[in-house]
Amino acid sequence: MRGAALALLHRRPWPLVAWALLVPAGIWLAVAMEQLIWAVIPLLVLVAAYVVVDLLGAFVFLGVLIPLSTELDLPGGFSTDFPVEFYTIGLMFAYFLWLLGNLKKRFPVRMVLHPIGLLLLAHWGWTFLTSFSALHPLISIKFFLAKSWYIVVYFFMAGSLLQQEDGIRRFFRAALWVLFATIFIIMLRHAAAGFTFDSANKVMAPFYRNHVDYAAIMTVLFPVVWYWPHGFSAKKSGSRWHLLLVLWLLLAIQLTYTRTAYISLLMAAGLYVVLRLRLLKPALVLAFGLAVGGLLYLASQNRYLDYAPNYQTTIAHHRFDNLIEATYKLEDISTMERFYRWIAGVQMGRERPLLGYGPGNFYEGYRPYTVTSFKTYVSDNPERSGIHNYFLMLLAEQGFPGLFLFVALLFYAFFTAERLYHRLPKGPKRYRLLSLTLGLGVITSFLLMNDMIETDKVGTFFFIYLALLVNGEWGV
Repeated sequence: MRGAALALLHRRPWPLVAWALLVPAGIWLAVAMEQLIWAVIPLLVLVAAYVVVDLLGAFVFLGVLIPLSTELDLPGGFSTDFPVEFYTIGLMFAYFLWLLGNLKKRFPVRMVLHPIGLLLLAHWGWTFLTSFSALHPLISIKFFLAKSWYIVVYFFMAGSLLQQEDGIRRFFRAALWVLFATIFIIMLRHAAAGFTFDSANKVMAPFYRNHVDYAAIMTVLFPVVWYWPHGFSAKKSGSRWHLLLVLWLLLAIQLTYTRTAYISLLMAAGLYVVLRLRLLKPALVLAFGLAVGGLLYLASQNRYLDYAPNYQTTIAHHRFDNLIEATYKLEDISTMERFYRWIAGVQMGRERPLLGYGPGNFYEGYRPYTVTSFKTYVSDNPERSGIHNYFLMLLAEQGFPGLFLFVALLFYAFFTAERLYHRLPKGPKRYRLLSLTLGLGVITSFLLMNDMIETDKVGTFFFIYLALLVNGEWGV
């Protein structure tokens, strides 16, 4: 298609002439009207033309944008991931037009009819349904729309386009090149600050909101880097450069001082053993049983109150070793603030068990359900942050059905991965499957301490990994 487009431009160059005239016109209007948007219009036209000519290339460009994207505050208390969210919306409409070009042949039937696709659609549909009973429906509708273009682009579009090894390699190579570039810049800044724990958050701008986002994208992509020579590279062999990149990435993760990232890597290693030994079902049953048993134990006779923090000694720490010590003493402010919100989330789920308080409405409704004895110095929450546990967020905002649908989606994805792992012969497809599955394991670990599916650094890869898992099930 790209070659045909170039041949057409050679015969009829008027689109290039028109674009060449549009560039100075846009710059002149931007200066005259003092609005930068006019200068951006020629770039948007160029991007739109590229999308038409090479849809896969346009999707691969997402890999470039995701590590570079930053949070941008909008009027009305809303925010967006700029520029990746706007680009995602544009790709969604381009994908719709591409489908309409040959709907019978291009419609992603296999993605829709696969149990992972059906569970994802059910999860998506429940998000839509609970938006109408929400505490603030406008917030929920915005949440639903954002989730919609994530699912359409990163699951359905990814499943339609990333069906060949070359396309998969191009996407992840683009993402990793830019990721390592941001790592290099951030480590230089961090080195100038002495690699201190206290400066870890300050050196992230403008690429990452905080050290957790930075650690998350590195950890989510670590299995891809680990298996790159055998699962993604055309050379199919390792090298000293690969080993250096792995060690560099591990060092960068270490220097984020993010406990969840460390635990996630350990859990990914455990997941690998579980997959190899076909122990996934008993492992998930055990994990589910321990979670339910722990909740019942803490709820019985209000035992959870025995773990309430001391308000005076539960503070923020400026040294990582002090933070680790405070964590197991239950005197770390971030951990105890999580408990404060988790308790509220459970109480919200008990109050509205069927429909919850509506997607995106945790902040609007959690105050009356907090327990004062767990209050910390940061409980005023001026930054309007969430519950920091995706599963409890679903319980509070979408009730028990919303939680069940998402857990079922995760369970089935891991069951599919285990089945495929033992069905595939040793080779690139099996190594790619391992990298995707371990990446999903890392994301699941992060969801226990954060609510990150609707963020560009994690949610994008969550849906892409699911899409590639479905493609693997169909032998693609």
